[in-house]
Amino acid sequence: NDSDKKSRDPNNQDASGTGNEANPVDILTDRMQQHGMVEMEPVFRPGASNNVERFKRAGSQPDRLWELADGFERTFTITYTSGENPESLSRKIARLPGIVYAEPHFVYETLDERIPNDPFIGGDGHNYFEYQNFYQAWAVSTGSPDVVIAIIDTGVYYEHPDLINKLWRNPEPGRADEFFPSWEIVNDTIGWNFWESGDVFAGEPPEQNGNPVGNYSRHGTHVAGTAAADTDNEIGIAGTGFHSQFMPIKAGGTREYPGSVAYGFQGILYAAINEADVINCSFGGPGFSIFGQEVVEFAIASGSVVVAAAGNNGSDVLFYPAAYNDVLSVGSVRQQYDDIISNFSNYGFYVDVFAMGEALLSTHFNYNEETVSWTPTYNRNTGTSMAAPVVSGLAALIKAENPDWSPQRIANQIRVNARSIYAANASSQYENRLGMGLIDAHSALVNLKPGLRITDFVFEKPDGEKINTGESGTLTLNAINYGEPTPNSRIEIDRIPFGITIEPTDHQTGALNTDELFSATFDVSISEEFQLDEIPLFRLDISDPTSDYNDFFMIEYERLLFDILEINTITASISSDGTIGFLDAFSSSGGVGFIPAEYGNMLFEGGLMITADRRSHVDVDADRLIINQVRDSTEITRHFLPTDNYRFTEPGTVSDIDGRAVFQSRKHPLFDDLYVEMKTYAFAKEGLDQTFFVKYNITNNSLTTLHDLHAGLFNDWDIRDYSTDHTGFVEADSLIYVYDPSGAPFLTVAHMNAVSSAFAIDNPSPMSLPEAESREDSLQFGVYYQRDDDIFDGFTDAEKRLALTAGTEQTTLNETDISIVTGTGPFILHPFAQITVGFIYGWGEDLDDLRSQISAARALNLFETSNPGEYTRFREISDEIALFQNFPNPFNSTTTLEFHLSEPGQVNLAVYNVLGQRVATLIDRHVEERAQFAVFDASSLASGVYIAVLRAEDRTVVVPMTLVK
Repeated sequence: NDSDKKSRDPNNQDASGTGNEANPVDILTDRMQQHGMVEMEPVFRPGASNNVERFKRAGSQPDRLWELADGFERTFTITYTSGENPESLSRKIARLPGIVYAEPHFVYETLDERIPNDPFIGGDGHNYFEYQNFYQAWAVSTGSPDVVIAIIDTGVYYEHPDLINKLWRNPEPGRADEFFPSWEIVNDTIGWNFWESGDVFAGEPPEQNGNPVGNYSRHGTHVAGTAAADTDNEIGIAGTGFHSQFMPIKAGGTREYPGSVAYGFQGILYAAINEADVINCSFGGPGFSIFGQEVVEFAIASGSVVVAAAGNNGSDVLFYPAAYNDVLSVGSVRQQYDDIISNFSNYGFYVDVFAMGEALLSTHFNYNEETVSWTPTYNRNTGTSMAAPVVSGLAALIKAENPDWSPQRIANQIRVNARSIYAANASSQYENRLGMGLIDAHSALVNLKPGLRITDFVFEKPDGEKINTGESGTLTLNAINYGEPTPNSRIEIDRIPFGITIEPTDHQTGALNTDELFSATFDVSISEEFQLDEIPLFRLDISDPTSDYNDFFMIEYERLLFDILEINTITASISSDGTIGFLDAFSSSGGVGFIPAEYGNMLFEGGLMITADRRSHVDVDADRLIINQVRDSTEITRHFLPTDNYRFTEPGTVSDIDGRAVFQSRKHPLFDDLYVEMKTYAFAKEGLDQTFFVKYNITNNSLTTLHDLHAGLFNDWDIRDYSTDHTGFVEADSLIYVYDPSGAPFLTVAHMNAVSSAFAIDNPSPMSLPEAESREDSLQFGVYYQRDDDIFDGFTDAEKRLALTAGTEQTTLNETDISIVTGTGPFILHPFAQITVGFIYGWGEDLDDLRSQISAARALNLFETSNPGEYTRFREISDEIALFQNFPNPFNSTTTLEFHLSEPGQVNLAVYNVLGQRVATLIDRHVEERAQFAVFDASSLASGVYIAVLRAEDRTVVVPMTLVK
């Protein structure tokens, strides 16, 4: 980020927190030197953005191209040797001043599967053209050698007799060198090899050259043949692109890593710079990359269609680059030609179409490393990798017939002309997740249809605030018609979650020309009783009966589950499920964090943690409960589900802005009966304007007593440079805080109850394996997870329990990445008992300012909190004997009685009818515990009034009960 781009970075500031005088590149360089930086190189060389003026192809977007290219000049690829996990390191780097984003360099895998060489498997492997109507399509168009398909893969054996005549020849070698720094992309006459050798995983720079030949992997050669093999030449196979050429770009496939693609995004950029018409990506993985999305945008803005394989996980999982916006995502159907999707193929809302991907016969080779020689062959491969180039060839045919079409229009034409396969895959797991179905090559070429694409949407009330449960507002859709002009298309909201009403359910667009924008508005009402167990999902059906045009899109209302508290000097996100700051901290989505004044977000992650012991003495480990909504090893643990959605009342009855939500531990595998009512309070009053309160009423809704219960908040704070944060503790105030020595702000989450933990965690805290295996109660642990090393195991349940009960043993840390846990307890919660705990989020310009704010907030005594102790449904247990009203009452067959003793002794608890006759003896023995429960089974008795009589400690207490059948 630079001074001209401040609006892109809310954390943009200098060391004093007031501007951006510090150079982000210098800050980044200095930080990475500490991690053994080998190289730090911009994606595009300085001034490369000035060269985008030459992109004048149909469908190019000059302004967006310049913006993206300018950003790539300030986007760096960094190689380092310290060995720290790139995922955790990138999260830390992202918090540095001036850094817009940081993320691992994703290495993806190719997607073919090995098939046994049984002679009948897959038939002849090359009879899928009729199934997808390519014979009819070729009668309309056989493509053009002027259309180029980029094959970004593991290299291509381009001298194969079925490929050599289709090899792209670069009309302007070295053009890409004007963009890429230091790699010296020269003599790239037939493409580029981004990774010939070099262990990039060990920090070695890749060896690159102008020979993108495949040798250690046949994957790219197979893909190239499927899309662009020499067709109608009396030898070998046919490519779906017929006369189209291919541009080989080797992004992986080294001897050491034959199945890895480490430079796929650079390959996409190279293909776009060299004006490839179609870019085939038969690789991918689950990691979302902002850089990857911007690379795809650059390619599409330059005029290239991007086609990608949906992945071979056999599940509904996001897979990139296929799941990026505007990518044509391709799944696989099986060889039986019955429209059943392949068992390995991914599916999901992001998948656009399906194509044949099983046992496809295509170009292959045998490689002799000793003689450095290739022998051309043919072989069958399986995977969505094989399905993607089938579609890339079709995109090339359409481009040849329509050279002025935009990439979005070509992709849309393929999608909306596909044939539905939902009838053949009648399973709820596939609902709305098979895109528009199997490609139809002939229809895609000749049936010109509209192409309405939703570009963004918003749910809001008239005042611009979000629509909450029990409220009404509007849904506004913004879209563009990428396809044929339409006289009047219809948008209908077909799938509406129960508890939400939308009126009208359809909207007529009126006449729309190609590339014309439009918007549609719907009235929305959300019931108070709407179930908050998942984010609301809607299906939009789009149609134009005059052109037999149909399409659909799925949208989610994520904002429903969080809201943004904005008052005085604080902006913070509070969620309905126990998280603070973000719904998903790892992707920084679903919120804004915690922003004090003008300083930018300071909170990476916040959430509620509760630990307790059931003491069943059956399974000790199962009895030790950790119920929480914070990270574990690789993701956020999600035990809580909202019951009442978070909402504000302004002005509130207690403060200037009151907030409330209710959530329960419905997703905990062992204990789903913890009920939490959360309330928040904030004041627009000097002296309190840098704080807000969080109150939790925690109820045990089970019939099991919870012992040794502790509750607290976990907060991972980041102030400017995450690695130089400090913590301190003011014993007189029982106040733990975090700060950066360079200046404001100082931050805290302060206790309102007794302190069971004011604990500072050294997030990256390293330890040796013997220490990790031997510790049971050591507080020397971090919360990072290192994928290839079991020493760093993330934030485990055992560590969460320790963190909530740590006392004030570890409150001071210096010069490191930190988290803070503030906890209270212990409590004993008997069935249906409730306690109240409270915390104060606050910040200050210095420590004195912070202490003053927290002191003033505590002095309000805003609500009563629970002292550590033992609690029942009625009250905190005292030293008096008591028998409480049975629950439920009246009752149908069984009911529960609760009684307290001041000391152990002989107890007799019996039940009598109104005639004074004893009908049951519930307890007649010595009792040790002060709180006891007894169940009265009246299933054999008649309706009426019964009397419970407790005799203990020389006293008698009675309670009437009503049996109703």
